[in-house]
This record gives sequence, C-alpha cells and structure tokens, in this order.
Amino acid sequence: MLINLPKSPDPYAYPSAPELIIDKLSSATQPVTILMTGPCSNLVLALEKAPDLKTKIEEIVWMAGAFRTNGNVQTFQHDGSAEWNVFWDPVSSQKLVSYELPLTLIPLDVTNHVPVTKKFLSTLATQIDYKLSNLTGQLWALTLDTIPSYHYTYFMWDLLATSYLAIPDQFTTEIVKAIVSTRPPTPVKPIWTLTATN
Repeated sequence: MLINLPKSPDPYAYPSAPELIIDKLSSATQPVTILMTGPCSNLVLALEKAPDLKTKIEEIVWMAGAFRTNGNVQTFQHDGSAEWNVFWDPVSSQKLVSYELPLTLIPLDVTNHVPVTKKFLSTLATQIDYKLSNLTGQLWALTLDTIPSYHYTYFMWDLLATSYLAIPDQFTTEIVKAIVSTRPPTPVKPIWTLTATN
C-alpha cells in the first residue's frame, strides 16, 4: 500500500499541444526555431488554427524522412520505405511540406551514421566520474533489451537533430525536392502463398 502520494495533476487543466504552440508563437517577440523529434501533427494543427503565425517561424528542424535509404517502419504489409515520424501522420507531413516554411530535415540518411553501439555505451561506462556521462550511460543502458538487435537498433535520431541547433556548421545541407505520399506503400510481396482446398 502506498501512502502520502502527491495528488495527480488534472490533464484537462492544461492546454492541448496545439494551443500551447499557438500561445508560445503568439507571444514570441522574435522569430522562433522549432525543433521536432516526433510527428508534426501538433504543429500543423496549430498552424491550421492560426495560419498567421507562420510568419513567427524562423526555421523548423525536424528529425524526419528517408531519402536515399530504407525507412525504419517495420510493420505488417509495409515495404519498409517510410520513416516513422512521417509515417505516423502522413497527411500532416504533406501539409507541413506544402507550407514552404524554412524546413531542415535530419533524415535517416544522416542518423544512420550514428548508431548507439555497445562500444559507445562501454565508453560511457568508463566515464562514471563524469555526472553527465554517467547519467547518459544509465539512460541508454535501459534501451539495450527493448528492441531485438538482430532486427533493429537504436540510432541517435533525436540527439543528432538537437545537436544541429548548437553546431549547424558541423552539418552539410542540401536542398532536396520531396513528395510526401499519403497513400500506403506497396506491401512486401510474400515469398509463398497459402491456397485453401476442399
């Protein structure tokens, strides 16, 4: 039995994510850079409600997309071409691209170069005397058994996108024309089929 638990906050007492984005952009006194490490649904909903706020956006940095590499969506009857943050809400992704706002994508083409390897984690483990390295090592260690390594691995998806804000000069960028499809990709063709007979 647990006692003296703090009272749980009422989630309905807080603004929704789109409302919070509208509030923050409305009150901004200078252009804002937005970092997204998940689907773009909330930002698109906010801009649909308050389209004039597009002028408040200096740049959007988004960990999303896969251009010249395979995607990271591995679900039944999917051809593996999609990146998860776009796949989660392709309609909003298509809308965001159509807005022609300054948009910098950090796609899988880039993040695939920074896997979270056991060697990297072992290096962090040797830096136990450094508080941030110690904390980082402990947090990454939680991921080791969450996804089977024979099938998938973690990469520094969000970390790399975030680091772009601090060290953009360490990145090489290019302008890419892309189309976001809102239709399901062609499913993987089965190697074999079952035929029912009477």
